[in-house]
Amino acid sequence: MKSIEKDDPVLSKARAYLHKASLPKNAVLLVAISGGVDSTALGITLKELAPEFSFSLIFGYFNHRLRSMEEEQEEISFVSTLASRLEVPLLIGEAERGRIVSQASLEKRSLEEVAREYRYRFLWKTAKEQGADFVVTAHTASDNEETQILRILQGSSPAGLRGIPWKDRKILRPFIRVTRDEIVDFLHKRGIEPLEDRSNRDLRFLRNAVRHRLIPLIREIFPGYRTALKRLGIKMGWIEEFLQEELSHRDPWNFTDVGWTCTVEEFYALPPILRLYSLYRLFDRTRLTQFHRFPFAFLLPLIQISPRKNLRGVWEKGTLRIRIEGGRIYLESNIVQKKKKGYLYLLEGDMSFTIADTLEVEVCPMEKGTSPEKGEVFDRGAYQTLFLRSKRPGDTIQLDRGRKSLKKLLSELHLPTRYREQVPILQGDTEVLAVFLGAYGLPTLRSKSAILDPMKDTAKSNLITIQIYRIRGGEGSEQSE
Repeated sequence: MKSIEKDDPVLSKARAYLHKASLPKNAVLLVAISGGVDSTALGITLKELAPEFSFSLIFGYFNHRLRSMEEEQEEISFVSTLASRLEVPLLIGEAERGRIVSQASLEKRSLEEVAREYRYRFLWKTAKEQGADFVVTAHTASDNEETQILRILQGSSPAGLRGIPWKDRKILRPFIRVTRDEIVDFLHKRGIEPLEDRSNRDLRFLRNAVRHRLIPLIREIFPGYRTALKRLGIKMGWIEEFLQEELSHRDPWNFTDVGWTCTVEEFYALPPILRLYSLYRLFDRTRLTQFHRFPFAFLLPLIQISPRKNLRGVWEKGTLRIRIEGGRIYLESNIVQKKKKGYLYLLEGDMSFTIADTLEVEVCPMEKGTSPEKGEVFDRGAYQTLFLRSKRPGDTIQLDRGRKSLKKLLSELHLPTRYREQVPILQGDTEVLAVFLGAYGLPTLRSKSAILDPMKDTAKSNLITIQIYRIRGGEGSEQSE
């Protein structure tokens, strides 16, 4: 493999990015690798720059199981060979075949969106296990242009119109100022032939249609569109920063013993854009909704309504319910849906509540270094959101013996059918962590990632205990978790 010239635009832009990012010394970077043009060039570039910045690399590859086994094996072989030549350790993850397709269909979401969630779930989990400081992705300037165009046509907010952030939480994007043409030239000069994913030319995928059909037309009519998009991104970034700063001083929502709430007067004293942003911030904080992009049309009537005395109303969408009553607005954390009874409780701090008039739940923070007197212990700090909910179609849990369907597990455990829709499911972010069965005389099921080491993990500062038991006088005998 030929060495990389010092004046190469790909190398120089990546070097400038890494200087700006101010990496800690001896940082560990988990690089999302796929064998495609962008990620192959990224892996080579970072390997070349590693001595200069004193970081080490790990490659992370995720197989979505969306293509033929022949194509998948070809890709895995290419990535493995690349990692071996660059002397970088490679970690591989994969989805169950058909799992992503079925989830996208069930939730009425795009295949691209669900696949991305699975991929990032693998990357974050691997980064945590390997002690990586950052996840590094191969997003390019060309990706950013496509994203901005998509978001313009989707009616995005300023946060979306500014494009892909150059750095986001623990994600680095060294190629965010590098064009796809520069990357192709970079690899061509070095005699490297990356794989081409055939799905990248499938016009059924929205991004591909934008890339191969819409952008060539825009380029023909508006030759300076790239400069215009960069300027738009800068302006939208300024607006977004201003709105977030304003909201930090005027956010009306508070968490109380009845959940998230604010007064009607406080909410409608805000200008409409801050009303919207306060709701978006609240959704990000609680993640009570299953929607990745919450429908603006659903919120518009709530934002535009004229406040008046004795204002009342209910807005329901999926698992979310917003209620106005008694001069206050409430974001409901336990939802009963129209077609099928269910519940969802956000777990925050010390709390207790009743499920379906039959189960009592107590959630208590643990003091560091102590042992629990009762209940199941979980690491609250490992997840952005933690909530207790009812069972949903397609639920699975990752056990030591593999990923299992909850429907099948409850059947195998001979849990009476009348209890199966009530069984409390603990979910951390997007993963099922536990199935609480103690109230029915059965052991609680924990996912592999939720199993704690009693010798080490009691020293953590964000542990909580969850105790669930049947209310005396309810159906069946009283059991305790």
